[in-house]
Amino acid sequence: MAFGQYVSAQPPKIQEILQRLPDRTIPYQGEKHDYRDKGATGVYHADGKLDDRLYENVQLTEWHNACDYPAETPESCHDFILPGRNIHLLQISFGGVTDWRTDVLLSVTPEGEILDQMPVAVMIIARDAMPVMQYRITADAKIIASRLVPTSKTSIDLYDITSFTANRVDKTYIVASNGKFQLTDTKIYRTETYTAAQLEAPDYNVYDGDEIPM
Repeated sequence: MAFGQYVSAQPPKIQEILQRLPDRTIPYQGEKHDYRDKGATGVYHADGKLDDRLYENVQLTEWHNACDYPAETPESCHDFILPGRNIHLLQISFGGVTDWRTDVLLSVTPEGEILDQMPVAVMIIARDAMPVMQYRITADAKIIASRLVPTSKTSIDLYDITSFTANRVDKTYIVASNGKFQLTDTKIYRTETYTAAQLEAPDYNVYDGDEIPM
C-alpha cells in the first residue's frame, strides 16, 4: 500500500517519541475531545511506513494521504504500556489544523519498529467534533473500535453530514504475540438514524450509545 511521503524538517522517530511521551496505563476511553499528552510532537514519516489515510466520507472509502500536506502531517498523542509485554501502543493523529481527523493506533517495539497499525478514530471538526469511529482499550488490553457503518452505498461526505442511517459495529482486537492486531469479536447493532446534531453533542461518543444489539 502506498502512503504519502511529504518530507519536511525531520521530526522525531518512533523510538524518540516513546521516550518523550509519558507512559499511559490502561484502561482508556478515547473521547472525542481528548487532548495530546505533554511531550507530544510530530512524527517522522518520510519513509512512507505510516498509514496516513485521512478519510473524507462516512463509509471510509474515500481519503487523501495526509502526509502529502504540511498542515495534516502526523502528531503523536498517547503511549500505552501493555502489562507484561515488550510492546507499546502508540496513538498518532492526522489532520493537523484542518477539519478532518483520523487517529491511528500503532503496535511498536521499544526500539521503534512498527509491528502493526490500524485506524481507530475518524471524525470531522468543522463545527464541533462529529465522530463516526472511536475506540477504547480495556483493562485486559482488548481494543474495541466502534464505528457507524452506513446502510447506503452512496458516499456521505463527512463535511456535509445532515443525517444518515447506519449500524453501529463494535470490533474487538487483541494484540497477538507477534504484535499484530487480531480480530476476535464483531458485534452489530440495529439500524438507527444518526443526525449531525446528535454526533456533535459535547457528551456524544460512538461507543456509549444506547443502540440495541442484533
